[in-house]
Amino acid sequence: VLTILHGDLVDKVEGRYDVVAANIVADAIIALSPSIPRFLKPGGVYIASGIIDTREKDVLPALKAAGFAVAERHEHGGWVCLVCKRG
Repeated sequence: VLTILHGDLVDKVEGRYDVVAANIVADAIIALSPSIPRFLKPGGVYIASGIIDTREKDVLPALKAAGFAVAERHEHGGWVCLVCKRG
């Protein structure tokens, strides 16, 4: 089952999911990352993308602080996607 919601994650989402994807700018990923763990099922994956390569260095500490480890990194055309799991 695929559920897509538009709007502020914290205000609109209930429950726990296998995958949470955020394809938005680095500042939004940094702000949202502390809230993501409560929406993930055990073993769930957080996909953070839409990150300009020069901002990756700002996003990584926020992911780590939220308890995530980067399992995969993908880059294309100056944009970065980080596939994360709880560390």
